[in-house]
Amino acid sequence: MNYIFLTGLAGSGKSLLTSVISDSLEEDGWSVARVNLDPSAESIPYTPDYDIREFIDSKTIFERYGLGSNGALIFAMDLLAGNLQAFLPVLESLDLDFAVVDMPGQLEIFTFRESGPFLLKSISKEDKLVLFLSDVAASSDFQNFLLAEIMARILSFRTNSPTIHVINKTDVSPESVEKIKKFISIKNSNELKTINEKHLFNAYRHIQKITPETTHVFVSAKTKDNIWQIKAYITRAFKGGEDKRE
Repeated sequence: MNYIFLTGLAGSGKSLLTSVISDSLEEDGWSVARVNLDPSAESIPYTPDYDIREFIDSKTIFERYGLGSNGALIFAMDLLAGNLQAFLPVLESLDLDFAVVDMPGQLEIFTFRESGPFLLKSISKEDKLVLFLSDVAASSDFQNFLLAEIMARILSFRTNSPTIHVINKTDVSPESVEKIKKFISIKNSNELKTINEKHLFNAYRHIQKITPETTHVFVSAKTKDNIWQIKAYITRAFKGGEDKRE
């Protein structure tokens, strides 16, 4: 299977986008596995073909070990990484064209822990595609946008995978979309007004030099606007641009 991992900021709409991308790929004739690897998910808008909560869930850990919500999630992911043989064979047995994988939103799992990158590399030893989600509300502030960009590049670096920065919820504020596009077009810190913005931008430019390039896509999982762009990147990454529409 070809693996597409969805991660990013908490509340950015990963689960809904997992559902929308999966449905859209199936409409084009591909076979798709919907995979939930978020042990703390309370509800998801799709029926998973594989659900990690059947193996372990954060609530059980929370109650058994008295950990906080974040601590329980980190413990669960570490436990998952240490017991790959318990779930990988089941996941691999699905043997479909694509697996769209809904990951936890807590980014420290990928940026400060080994379990996140280890899981992605172990699940998919071949090529994989990572979608890093932010949303227009979070990214409409220039400094927040730069921080999201930095996190997307760190994720790409840590997982050694091509990464697309998906800016979701464009239906909420079309004006913010235009603002963010202007952020993307900035090439020089001289275009910025405040010292903090200049320093953060210069730090970002240094990070750009040592991390893989990221691509930006603006979408709305709610209205399905521009989902075709994500599919174009997916088919280009795994199938050489081939479309299996029947």
